[in-house]
Amino acid sequence: MRRLWCYLAVVPLAALQACGSPRSVVVEPAPTPAVEHAATPAVEHAATPAVPAVATPWRLVYSTDFPVDAPLGSFSGCGASAYTCTGLPKALQGQWWAYPEGWPDTSTERDEKVGGYYSPSTTVWIADGVMNIRLWRGAGSVHSAAVLPKAAIGRTYGKYVETFRVAHPLPGYKSAHMLWPMRKPADGTAREIDFPEAGWGTPIAGFVHYAGHRPRFPAGAAFDRRWHTTVIEWTPHGLSLYCDGRLIGAIAGNVADVPMRWVLQNETQTDGLAWPPPHSSSTMQIKYVAYYSWAG
Repeated sequence: MRRLWCYLAVVPLAALQACGSPRSVVVEPAPTPAVEHAATPAVEHAATPAVPAVATPWRLVYSTDFPVDAPLGSFSGCGASAYTCTGLPKALQGQWWAYPEGWPDTSTERDEKVGGYYSPSTTVWIADGVMNIRLWRGAGSVHSAAVLPKAAIGRTYGKYVETFRVAHPLPGYKSAHMLWPMRKPADGTAREIDFPEAGWGTPIAGFVHYAGHRPRFPAGAAFDRRWHTTVIEWTPHGLSLYCDGRLIGAIAGNVADVPMRWVLQNETQTDGLAWPPPHSSSTMQIKYVAYYSWAG
């Protein structure tokens, strides 16, 4: 969700809502996520993520393989100013936040043919060692989800690791997991870092927005049923993107030096090539997340 410099850390809720006011939303009952709830085989979610070897300019701040369950409906009461979802179990309230109910997703903000609204209470749950993000559409709008590891909110530089798959890929849904600035970066520096990004079922790529450029780095993998691990390394000297242990792209210089937040954003596809069919759903599963601070 690309709000035009609408920074949560310093803007009250009323101002945030004015910056991207949700349209009126018809509340639809969420379908019961029975199939995907147990989709991950036990052997797979115990696998070690393929993370590139680290030579120690990094210090681990937070990692999780999701040992604490949170049933569907737990990602509720997500306030825009306190970075807290009051419906989560106490053990998770300090770890996770989500975009609040009713915020428009990118497709809605662009007035696309089909749009969506963030609805973490009907889309996100944790069970059996994975976070499940089940995007769905009833007869109307898409129900989207953007979740944020709180340890990676407001950080300058770092290493961002996640292992994920899309259990049932369906065209029309997409991910744009990103580093998004808390305040406007200097002109000419990276203002948005998207990786992994793509429609579900299609090839993953990384994108870096800076100085009028938007280079694309193909990942050599897709949002499919296989597990993939992506890594963003952001330092004062540049950016490096990895997929499944392989460097897929890098830029030197032109990096932002302002705090960013890590947003695992999942929503309606925005390229106009596919729309989520009515009465459809598709599920992403995330089994490992880690944030390292820059200690170089």
